[in-house]
Amino acid sequence: MKAVILAGGSGEGLSPFTQKEQKESISILGRSIISYTLEGLKKAGIKEAIVIVNEKQKQIEESISTDISIEFVRQKRNGISGAALDGMEKAGDDEILLAFGDIIASSDFYISLMNVYALGAKAVFSLVPVYEGMQTYGLAKIKNDRIEIVKEGS
Repeated sequence: MKAVILAGGSGEGLSPFTQKEQKESISILGRSIISYTLEGLKKAGIKEAIVIVNEKQKQIEESISTDISIEFVRQKRNGISGAALDGMEKAGDDEILLAFGDIIASSDFYISLMNVYALGAKAVFSLVPVYEGMQTYGLAKIKNDRIEIVKEGS
């Protein structure tokens, strides 16, 4: 299994910090944001990753120190779904774990995803509530026990 890490967004929500620096390469507690993602994936057993990037690829490359095998792919299609499709195309027939390079989560998060998948699930999704008490999860919401895309992001 390979990880496809989305790291090509414009980072508008963190402007002005992201005007010159790619969001995933910003340092938090002395490490780039994407390095937390890579560490969690490694602890979950991932050995190969495809990182979808934009024109600031070099910043991401320079912010990473890992022994996971990484291949960088320039995003061709628009939006999150376009980036995911670019990664899936590159992965070919390999199974993938889709991750976001700008979300810091504990290693246990990625291990849990892999454990559920190992139990025979065809697909595993993780959603984090945006507002407590609501069934809204950023770009998706739960309606009638189904995941529904609310808004396509960048």
